[in-house]
Amino acid sequence: ITGVTSNEISFRGDFLLRNPEWAEKFNNDFLRYAPVEFQYERSGPTSIRISNAIRKFYFGSLNKTIDNSTEEQLGQIYADAHIIFPGVQTAKLIAAKSSAPVYFYLFDYSGRYTSRGPREKPGVLHSDELVYLLENNLFLPQFNATDPEATTINLMTSLWSNFASTGNPNIRNIRNRVEWKKLRKGHYAYLRIRDTLNLKDGLPFPARMSLWESLFPLSGPRQIFF
Repeated sequence: ITGVTSNEISFRGDFLLRNPEWAEKFNNDFLRYAPVEFQYERSGPTSIRISNAIRKFYFGSLNKTIDNSTEEQLGQIYADAHIIFPGVQTAKLIAAKSSAPVYFYLFDYSGRYTSRGPREKPGVLHSDELVYLLENNLFLPQFNATDPEATTINLMTSLWSNFASTGNPNIRNIRNRVEWKKLRKGHYAYLRIRDTLNLKDGLPFPARMSLWESLFPLSGPRQIFF
């Protein structure tokens, strides 16, 4: 089982914009700083092409100012570059090359808590699904059966424990039952997890993932830039 949350590390956009001096530098010299923030080659024509494609796609124009009004779009870039696109591509590769089943999810339940404590802002962030799978006495209360989190906890722990014991997460008597289909090369589906379960065709955020696939195709060179 592998997957992503709907907003992942989008909070990085908020962090950047909180520093007006850094935000201005980032906006005015995007070709210099974007490769560092989003981790691809630092210079040269390919770097420029990638940076311009990202800026135009997410902000609608190469001339659009990156400021507090574009926090959502900036957060999407951080989430896609660091977590969502790598997660999607990894799942596709494993499904294509491995005989083991691969089940993909999008965790999209915005409850009262994040993995770091009470929710302060909207958005389902990196590791928030762990709230519903593991105890966290440091940041979270002990949930009980009457809490609004109980439904999602029961759904997720049933799916994960059944997968751990049988290799198949599907359970016949589970509430809101859907058949979570495993990924097959060229035939993708994912489970969207809220307080209900929905099976969706394809993989999450197809338009955004199509952009990243065009910039970093699986057939291209395998390089990591830090």
